[in-house]
Amino acid sequence: MNGENVIASVRNIHGTTNHISRTRVNAVFEDKDRRSRNARHYKMSDGTWQSVISVSPQNYYNASEGNMRGIDNSLEFKSDKSDSKDFVGYENKYNEYKVRFAEDTSGSDLMSVEKDGYKVWFKLIPQSLSVTRANGRRIGGYKNSRAILRDTSSIIFDKPVNNVLSDPTITKKNIIGYCGICDGTDFEYEVKSDRVKENIIINERACNYEYAFHIYARGLDVRLSSSGKEVEFIPCAAKEAAAVFSLPSAYMYDADGKMSYSVSYELEKIGDSEY
Repeated sequence: MNGENVIASVRNIHGTTNHISRTRVNAVFEDKDRRSRNARHYKMSDGTWQSVISVSPQNYYNASEGNMRGIDNSLEFKSDKSDSKDFVGYENKYNEYKVRFAEDTSGSDLMSVEKDGYKVWFKLIPQSLSVTRANGRRIGGYKNSRAILRDTSSIIFDKPVNNVLSDPTITKKNIIGYCGICDGTDFEYEVKSDRVKENIIINERACNYEYAFHIYARGLDVRLSSSGKEVEFIPCAAKEAAAVFSLPSAYMYDADGKMSYSVSYELEKIGDSEY
């Protein structure tokens, strides 16, 4: 079960009914000083307090402001660059990590993610640089695609159900898609409170389903987990430290919702901090 958006509350704070007096009870204000990573506290119009507790983070510590700030993953256009590998595109507003998606993929740029001074760039392998593997299969060969912001995902499965409250960190325009980025395939990315979810949407049958990316990792070593099902990004200076980022075990499902975990990663180091 996907529980990342399950809300542990039994009332809707934006408008509940007192069944004794039959009066409408609304949230008057939030006590922001009581915020924690996963909770917010509201004073109600009847004098009581209600807490909204989420499995996924609702807030993060903003060091520049010195307080807990609400997560806002809506995407806005940014053109600033702090590194030669940076690109213009769409970036999430407020979170402990920053993710940016390319405005278009004409320069082979796709996505970057940054946290605590560490940064990873994911770039595409264009058609001019696609390669043929020993088994005869070609990898790479991505086409130019312009980013499209969305309110809702194209995916109809893998959605949480029976939520009492909607997740306050899920905002409009936190989903971005690249249509036709390779033959019969779209890419879609959904920015969540503590992760970016990638959906590779296959619209037509192909002879193989392999997708290659060029990775640059600043300050991080990249390695496969012992199971080979996950990719871990570990600080170079602390080989035994916890991963700063990771690509979790992937899965796939068809139009009927039938799921399979027969998905794996391959990783090859091709240079210093380059894979």
